[in-house]
Amino acid sequence: MKLSKASAIFAVALLAVLVAGEQALAEERRESLFTLINYGGFIGYFTIFLNIVGIGFAIEHFISIRRDVLMPPEVVEQIEQLFEEGEYEEAMQICESQPTYFTNVLAAALPKVGTGYENIEKAADMASDDEATKLFTKIGHINFIAQIAPMLGLLGTVSGMMIAFSKIATSDTPPTPAELAGGIQQAIVTTVIGLVVAIPMSALFYFFRVRVIGLVTEITNAWRDLLERFRD
Repeated sequence: MKLSKASAIFAVALLAVLVAGEQALAEERRESLFTLINYGGFIGYFTIFLNIVGIGFAIEHFISIRRDVLMPPEVVEQIEQLFEEGEYEEAMQICESQPTYFTNVLAAALPKVGTGYENIEKAADMASDDEATKLFTKIGHINFIAQIAPMLGLLGTVSGMMIAFSKIATSDTPPTPAELAGGIQQAIVTTVIGLVVAIPMSALFYFFRVRVIGLVTEITNAWRDLLERFRD
């Protein structure tokens, strides 16, 4: 019984030591990470800020660039039913009251009903091109961050090397490694931050670009099938 009690006390003590050690290591990692990022200076922090902005854009795109948002199934079903019944004015009202990619294209095409299929198709094509351009412009913000992040990293690299060489040029005696460390650290840290931001942003842009291309193709096929009834 005494041995069991002693073992339990030892186990609790060992657990407390391990937890305390893990907390100390975690605190040291946080401090080291902050210190490392701090070497990047303004350029490093600005690049990180752009990364936060890019993540915000990505979250918004995951929510808004979806089939159910750009072409809601219930709206499509209503419009198809109205087209079958020849109620084009009611269909137009739905398109105007619920603006989406799909309904905006139909809202541009429906006023041309009765003027020939070519005019209907032309109006729809123009509206569809406008909507597609909006989507590609929207995801272009992520591409901008992906492109500028490594350039900022390069700027930090050049700036850091200039600081290091300035130390060498202005020192009467050969500078110590510690005196050169600040500029070299800035050069390395800003380069790493730029790449860490650019690589996932590039992957996100590719993902959304593929998604937009697929959605544009799907929506285009949907409105073309719907307007095919007006072909002579």
